[in-house]
Amino acid sequence: MTYRAKHVVEYALLKGVAGIVLFLPYRGVLLVGWCLAAFIHWVCRYRVEMARERIREVFGEELAESEVKRVAWISFRNMCFVAIEMFWMPRLSLKWVEAHVSGLDSELLKPLYHEGRGFIVASPHFGNWEVMGSSLQLLGYPVFYLYREQSNPLTDRFIRQRRECLGAQTVSTNTVALRAGIKLLRKGLIMGLLPDLRVKTAQTPIPYLGKQANLGRGAAMFARSAKSAILPAVCRRVGWAQFEVTTWDPIVPDDSVPKEEDWERMTRELMRVLSEVVMDSPDQYFWFNKRWVLEPLADERP
Repeated sequence: MTYRAKHVVEYALLKGVAGIVLFLPYRGVLLVGWCLAAFIHWVCRYRVEMARERIREVFGEELAESEVKRVAWISFRNMCFVAIEMFWMPRLSLKWVEAHVSGLDSELLKPLYHEGRGFIVASPHFGNWEVMGSSLQLLGYPVFYLYREQSNPLTDRFIRQRRECLGAQTVSTNTVALRAGIKLLRKGLIMGLLPDLRVKTAQTPIPYLGKQANLGRGAAMFARSAKSAILPAVCRRVGWAQFEVTTWDPIVPDDSVPKEEDWERMTRELMRVLSEVVMDSPDQYFWFNKRWVLEPLADERP
């Protein structure tokens, strides 16, 4: 395969930073992340106004301008922390999880297995969703991720390898993801899924962040087909280096109603819970996502 020069340069930079990060202690890794975040956010101004506009769109006059700026900055800093922690992921261990992550209760998780089936952990782009998945894997719960392939095949392979380095599996949404995901759920694996992504084709609008969002129903479709529960969950960053996982009551499929109705019910329940936690802690949310969840479809734009 022939790679574009841009792809090679991006990959070389990524590998260079990752190589340095692996030699640092964890707090040193976070310091590197903070410095990168400060330079990109305050000097390069990367997507700063875009993120602030999105925050204003959701909160209106509820947040003062100073708070809008603070939320945007902390959100971007956290995003850089997430990225730099992914570079450091090969050094994660059960001891690290026990020291840094609270709220993952095995007694809560075990009942979600039913007849050997796994379940779906659904989290928005909030806190550090990667740490939550890695912690589950290290605690002995086999995990697989649905992921959207990157445009750069070299960086795509690097990110996939990082997610798989602790034993997790990955399933590309560009493959026959529904069939593969159902098979893995039925084998007892836990699916990690980010449901707060806008889809390009028209769906039944779902309330999210105080608006109507064109969201996919992937979590509900997997749950119904595999007869698995959906566990709404977030991994909140506390300070710089601690994490607190919060879960809500599982959402389970109801075979007594038509599948389309059941898909919509489960999706509405899931996004109501996740919307509330984002509105309560907006600085934990990823306002910089290229695929903005509230962006209207092309034929809906003024």
